Amino acid sequence: MTNSEETHTKKRTWLLPVITLVILILLGVLLMNLFGGNDNALKPQKKVIVNNDAPAIKSAKKISLADFGAKPDDGKDDTEAIEKAIKEATTEAIELEIPAGTYETSRTIEVSDIKGLHIKGNGAVIRPKNPMTNPPEFYAFRLNGMADDLIEMEIEGITIDGSRNPQDLYFKMKDEKDFYKTPMTKGFAVTNTKQLTVHDVKFEHMYGGYTVFAQEYRNVDIHDVTLEDVGGDDITDSFGMAFYLSGHKDDAIVNIDNVVSNAKTSKRSKEYMGWIGVVFENGTIQDADEDKWLKDQNTTFNITNSVFNDYETTLHVESTYGNVYMNSDNVKTRAKNYFIAAGVNGELKERSNNVTVDLLPYGRNGIVHGIYYTEGMDPKKYELNMYNSTVNNLKIDGKRTPITAVYANNTTATFHNTTFSDASGLLVANATGTFIDSVINLSDDANPDKLSDFSEDGQKMNLGKSVVNKDGKTSTAKTGDVPQKVFATGKAVPKRDNPLAPADLGREAQPIKGE
Repeated sequence: MTNSEETHTKKRTWLLPVITLVILILLGVLLMNLFGGNDNALKPQKKVIVNNDAPAIKSAKKISLADFGAKPDDGKDDTEAIEKAIKEATTEAIELEIPAGTYETSRTIEVSDIKGLHIKGNGAVIRPKNPMTNPPEFYAFRLNGMADDLIEMEIEGITIDGSRNPQDLYFKMKDEKDFYKTPMTKGFAVTNTKQLTVHDVKFEHMYGGYTVFAQEYRNVDIHDVTLEDVGGDDITDSFGMAFYLSGHKDDAIVNIDNVVSNAKTSKRSKEYMGWIGVVFENGTIQDADEDKWLKDQNTTFNITNSVFNDYETTLHVESTYGNVYMNSDNVKTRAKNYFIAAGVNGELKERSNNVTVDLLPYGRNGIVHGIYYTEGMDPKKYELNMYNSTVNNLKIDGKRTPITAVYANNTTATFHNTTFSDASGLLVANATGTFIDSVINLSDDANPDKLSDFSEDGQKMNLGKSVVNKDGKTSTAKTGDVPQKVFATGKAVPKRDNPLAPADLGREAQPIKGE
């Protein structure tokens, strides 16, 4: 090897590690730019961390309420024993066995930072006494999971009996302070669950609702639940709602199946009944700090094989954030209104099939909305569809509901293969209603030429291939195909220009002539 060749070889030997080092530095700079090195870089999104490795309640530690000093049927206060037992779940997930019998409680049983909880009631009865220190916040149980590690919770085999508190409290408040003197009875308030299951549970003799209040959840399964004599006035939002599903983050699914709910009615007047059967309140914006908002994304609700009787409204959706998808199958209800939606910011799709609605002709506010009513809705963003159903206009004290199908604020609804019986007033008012392969059986005193009333040019009634029977003739719509359930499609939630402002409920509905 010549001196020149040796020199070049040494240079190559020296340059190789230098070039390698330069490449590594450039690669490092590139990675820094991609993951936070400059303002235009891609950054990991802040999100709630759900620990899917949290202890599962199926393998939870088993304990018995008897080990904490509670004895059923002895008439003594068991509040401390029950609360102490549930607090065991703040250390590890537990399965709490409650021996059969009756237990008395004297205040809200409240436990936070639960890691997992399974309550097995074995038919046990809890009889809470509201101390009236702050009635709007009173629950038999307030159970809070861990905010950053959503938990599993199951409640079964238990009865909440509110008979120790006053029952017939329907009244008209003369002063705001009257509300805080009202000893209401509520059931379970549950927060921070990735899976909430409530089944084989009974609620009875409860004035004020709710039986189950849930907030910040992902999956809710309520089935085989009975409500008897549960409900209350509609003076405030805290009265008379059977199930209340509040705000949550991310996507969620709620299943309600085989629920029988007979609302509390007043002995003073049949017009005083339960307020709402099921409430879905998407989005909870209660703080000036946006990081604390519960921003729902896509929420699907399935209500099947259930009964809701003697309610002002059977189903209600009020959404300030998120998209809502709702399915009802094999539901029977007796109510003044079947479905009301208000202020939905995102997309709303509703599909009811095989529903029987007995429409009541009265209500305390004097307005009967019929099947569908909306406030401030954008017709381009929502769909309301009913299939293979029956709507009966009940005649009570010589009156039937004045509006049968759809009412107010440019609401649009479509009825497929649906039978309307004894319709005596308007089918559609200040809205658009389409009837496909349906049957409208008019009462003897109905005016077939006056089945709609409109306040704007774009509103109309489309009878399509449907049949309108009069002069005592009746028929039944044929059963048609049922579309698949509507489900969350992962659509982005639209932004609101002023997120802190109340939901836009639009203008007031125009009055009906003669109303």
